[in-house]
Amino acid sequence: MAVHEIGRAREILGTIVKYGLSDWVSKGGMGKYLISKKRLARIDRFNQWERIRMALEELGPTFVKFGQILADRPDIVPEELRRELRKLQDEAQPLPDEIAIKEIETQLGRPFHEVFRDFDRTRIASASMAQAYKAVLLNGEQVCIKIQSRI
Repeated sequence: MAVHEIGRAREILGTIVKYGLSDWVSKGGMGKYLISKKRLARIDRFNQWERIRMALEELGPTFVKFGQILADRPDIVPEELRRELRKLQDEAQPLPDEIAIKEIETQLGRPFHEVFRDFDRTRIASASMAQAYKAVLLNGEQVCIKIQSRI
């Protein structure tokens, strides 16, 4: 594992533990030492399938997409989990507009006013890994700007 990947691995492991899925971390019983009783009490109101969905949502678009794919796989996923994962298909949370817009400016390498005459900051479409905005270029051409998550 490359050094730059260690942070993401820690984030993934932390999220798994956060949602009480620490038995996945260690089949040898060590998982129970990775989560506090206070944390367990907070997440205890959710069943294991809900916690799996919540962990995938928190881990970002790539994990949400993985959950969406698994929702359509009755051959490998229990029906209870598939029911929960279908929520990722119907209720996926988009990237907040302000973050998406900042990323668009970063990718352009300049402020909006140097590229667009008008930019509607309200997304016109969104999915788990992308969203779209309407804009007008300086020359008057109407365009659709699509940003895809890099996570």
